[in-house]
Amino acid sequence: DFTSGSSFNPKNWEDYTKHDYSKFKPLHTWVEFINRLIGVICGISVLILGFYSLQFVKNKPILTFLSLLTIIAVGFQAWLGKIVVDTNLNPYSITIHMLMALLIISILIFIHFQNGNYKKNNVKNIALKNIVLLSLIFTIIQIVIGTQVREFIDEQIIMIGETKKNLWLLVLPSIFLTHRSFSLLILTVNFFLIYLSRKINLNSKIIFWIIGIIAIEIILGVAMYYLHFPFSSQPLHLLLAAILFGVQFFFYVSIRNINKINS
Repeated sequence: DFTSGSSFNPKNWEDYTKHDYSKFKPLHTWVEFINRLIGVICGISVLILGFYSLQFVKNKPILTFLSLLTIIAVGFQAWLGKIVVDTNLNPYSITIHMLMALLIISILIFIHFQNGNYKKNNVKNIALKNIVLLSLIFTIIQIVIGTQVREFIDEQIIMIGETKKNLWLLVLPSIFLTHRSFSLLILTVNFFLIYLSRKINLNSKIIFWIIGIIAIEIILGVAMYYLHFPFSSQPLHLLLAAILFGVQFFFYVSIRNINKINS
């Protein structure tokens, strides 16, 4: 409540304390801008998919339903992105935002397989199917734990500063140790998948892709700890986690069709 005059009076103003977005950071601005551009491209893509799927509403209604569901999911994801910004990167909103992205990936992969005319040739080994599902669940849990680790790092950056990376992990929290140990469990489970697949003569290259991505993830994790978070190591770590989930879900869906996997 004041009347503006011809001169600036600092007594009429106070610091904005809700968040520090008023501090201009070019890198953060470009990351946010590119993220929104990719979001627009994603939105246009699923809109085209939705319109294209209308021609299958009679023959394959599930394709139309899932395609339209994807449009709703991407719209909801955009709204979640707004919530993440409005809440100043609240950890819970970040986790939900990430899980929603994985759900969209799952729907799109399922649409891919629903659109194919595959011969039914189901894998009879129940243990293999269960282990694939277990590894997929473990990956989701690991991603959720990873978002909590990211929250801890963000808090350290605020308290210690961005330039003192060597001090961020001076005192390791239990969530970080859990995240590190859980990666070895995931690796072990997926090596067991190789054993089971060889046992039933399922020569799928997808499993080795999964093992390779997990190995790179572990190497990145070691690099972030011992080399004090090299440039872009955190977002690359997160990107590979999403790719890992996609490949694992692809394998889980396609495990019912030996011919498709082997091709």
